[in-house]
Amino acid sequence: MLISPFSAIFSWEGYEYQAHISLYVALKKINELVNLDLRDTIDVMSLEIESADDFSIKIDNQYDTLHQVKRGAFSLKKNDKFAFIISLLQYNASKGYYHIQPKKNIPKDFVSVSLEQINSLISDLSKAVKDKNEVNESDYGNYIILSEIGRNKTKGSLYNILDYKCSEDKSKQSVIKVIDDIRKELNTYCEQLNPEGGELKDENLLCKYEISFNDSLEVKNASYEFIKNILQNERPEWTFVDEEYARVVYYQLYLELKRLIEKEYNDTGAKSGCQFIFSDIMSKLTKDYKSESNSIDYQYYLVFESIERMFKKYPERSKSSCEVASCEECDKSEECNLKLQIEKLSNLTDENRRNFLYKAMMYEPDTKKPQNLPSEQLVNRLIIEMLQDVDKLHFEENNLIQAFKDDMFYRLTLDSSGDIDDFHERLSSEITNDDSDKLLLFENDVLITDQLDEDNILFDGNKVTVIGAEELRELGGITSHSIEKIRKNYNKPKVMRLVGRGLAKEELNR
Repeated sequence: MLISPFSAIFSWEGYEYQAHISLYVALKKINELVNLDLRDTIDVMSLEIESADDFSIKIDNQYDTLHQVKRGAFSLKKNDKFAFIISLLQYNASKGYYHIQPKKNIPKDFVSVSLEQINSLISDLSKAVKDKNEVNESDYGNYIILSEIGRNKTKGSLYNILDYKCSEDKSKQSVIKVIDDIRKELNTYCEQLNPEGGELKDENLLCKYEISFNDSLEVKNASYEFIKNILQNERPEWTFVDEEYARVVYYQLYLELKRLIEKEYNDTGAKSGCQFIFSDIMSKLTKDYKSESNSIDYQYYLVFESIERMFKKYPERSKSSCEVASCEECDKSEECNLKLQIEKLSNLTDENRRNFLYKAMMYEPDTKKPQNLPSEQLVNRLIIEMLQDVDKLHFEENNLIQAFKDDMFYRLTLDSSGDIDDFHERLSSEITNDDSDKLLLFENDVLITDQLDEDNILFDGNKVTVIGAEELRELGGITSHSIEKIRKNYNKPKVMRLVGRGLAKEELNR
């Protein structure tokens, strides 16, 4: 083996797209096997995260397919192509796949580039091995310099390969011995890529995956269909299975994958891949989760999925200012505030996403009232349209969407209160909860709501009150206007304004 197993498991915490793609591929394979009544094969298959590649499918603990996931624009260097081809050969995988967006394609020179790299490496291996003090630094390129081994992390580079093959012993004697082994292995791969019948074509080894997606929502929707199909075969008596239930099941699979990844990282320090056994996936699929649909975490999951869904639908809505039917067709998408802010939200960790939604909703979902969530129409008006129409609104590190203007912080919410009494009752109930965030309302001067306009709202950490002009003057000396002052004086009264989305657009766009 020349290409070392690797792990970037720590980065998965905030990089969900790969997780959704890997679950989709696993569910697709399980669905195919269930339809063919090949349940015994399911028992010997697994999904591996990282190690050989971004993720892999294994049969009897042997690699079957290797998968790389590229979201959005991407470019592949020569070393990237070489490393992927060599990984396929060294693991004896049947195929390699790239998961890229529908309108993207991969180059068709993987094999030819890999052969060039092999010849270049064989040539470099003929260089003399030297300590750095034996040569002038300007001549380093003419030698293999021992101190450079391990410093170059480029996958598939000469020094990266030497670092992996030499393991802990980087002595001159060890390096010289390893060089011969590397040369033999490279010659073997060269023969495999360029047999007597002629050079292999890229499609013999790899290709773009047959199904591609624009975003996580499309991936999840496709996975929901597989879940429904699998359960119709495995649990035909479950007449309650529909798309909503499939969402619940998928969420449980996603949580389990995240748990396994975190456990692998904590147990091994991310030195190996994470295994999700297909039989365990089947056990999760066929467990009855009806009671889980009311959980707080799942309700947050549904709210965020509403944001994803409304963002995807926005270009085609009648009130949309978009000139094309999707972000993928838009030449200005990289400058679009809506797209940029939604991408920030999509890359949040689970904990930060939950905190963002809590601060936007200003209440924790109720397990006894699971339907009491912001509607998709509200999400569209307050998140999607506001981000599109007001460029000053940005997602910030405090997990708020906010804007700063005229020495005031404007904070975007998902509040749908019909009148001030509704707002008062709901907020007062939330902030008296022992588990509530006592800073919930202190990090702003103006709350952007769906329709409420109210000039003077007093919040003291324990209650919300509408006050008059005289009371406002009395409080003038102790209110604060900066985030730092607010944090230091959060136990002092805070006076805020409520503005409906229409007035907010006028004020922030002046």
